[in-house]
Amino acid sequence: MATDLPADAAEIARRIEARMARARVSRRDLASRTGIPFATLDRKLDAVQELTFAELHAISACLGTNPSAFIPSAQP
Repeated sequence: MATDLPADAAEIARRIEARMARARVSRRDLASRTGIPFATLDRKLDAVQELTFAELHAISACLGTNPSAFIPSAQP
């Protein structure tokens, strides 16, 4: 069953993936370091499911940044 996610979910996932690439961290490494099950992380980075704030916080801590680095700016 397909779920309609906010457009921001895909943008957040894209920004996380870009940061992962710069840090040379794979999805499997990120899952291991954050404690997020690999299959769950995979779905969330594919924008099939939304990340929770706790997951976003764990990911940002692992990648050495603030969660706000992944949140698209509000449009005026």
